[in-house]
Amino acid sequence: MTPGQSISFDIYDTQRLWNTEVRVVRRQELKTPRGTFKTVMVTSRLTHNGEAAKVGNATFWFTDDSRRVPVRISTTMKIGEVTLTLVEGG
Repeated sequence: MTPGQSISFDIYDTQRLWNTEVRVVRRQELKTPRGTFKTVMVTSRLTHNGEAAKVGNATFWFTDDSRRVPVRISTTMKIGEVTLTLVEGG
């Protein structure tokens, strides 16, 4: 996928059926404790009956190579936002 492209699919979580849109936002260089990576930034947005989810939306940064290693993941929660960053491996 290239920046601007998106795909949609449904996720059922035993209570609701969520429509999920995953969109490639852009390519960017990302600095982490593990090093600097060329990445592809991807966002996911959840909706139920046309209403956007208040939590669970996420942004992912995958390496822009054939391995597609997740370098950073950021998601919303009821208490705020959580960000995970690769510090070893990859």
